Amino acid sequence: MKKTGILILCFSFLNICIMADDNIISQPLRIEADISLFEMDMDISFLNLDNRHPLILVNTSDLLPYFIVHFGDFTFTIAFRNNIVRAIFFGEPRVLIPDNLFKTPEGVFLGMSYHDLLKLFPNIELTERSGFAYEARLPSGWKIGFTTGNGATDYFPNPGDIITMIFKN
Repeated sequence: MKKTGILILCFSFLNICIMADDNIISQPLRIEADISLFEMDMDISFLNLDNRHPLILVNTSDLLPYFIVHFGDFTFTIAFRNNIVRAIFFGEPRVLIPDNLFKTPEGVFLGMSYHDLLKLFPNIELTERSGFAYEARLPSGWKIGFTTGNGATDYFPNPGDIITMIFKN
């Protein structure tokens, strides 16, 4: 029977605790930390990450390594390249977390309908990113995405379609 070691590093100066199973590199690294510690274009070399992490699609043509940050009851996915944060997604990849209360500063949340989004932003423009999502940027810098059909952009969102992604990239 092979022992599985747990690596625990605590960065008290940043209040981050990293826990990773050292034998399972196909699973994303999970970190308990304040999400405000991570920003777009931030250098995260202090985490000593390598490229053995699973990949996530961050736009129509880029797959990047990522890790998970838990903050309170919320889960964020941080994608990076060369130790620089390139994308931040709310929610674990491909998982819609029901009843989660995370909201952007504008009050937009995962699972909000296109109809309700239009009540907040009647003139919002959705841009098709073929095979990825119909997306729009909110004033706060967060982006939202609608995936429709099996190909993610099979049709323009209907009023009843819901936001399936909240992210920054």
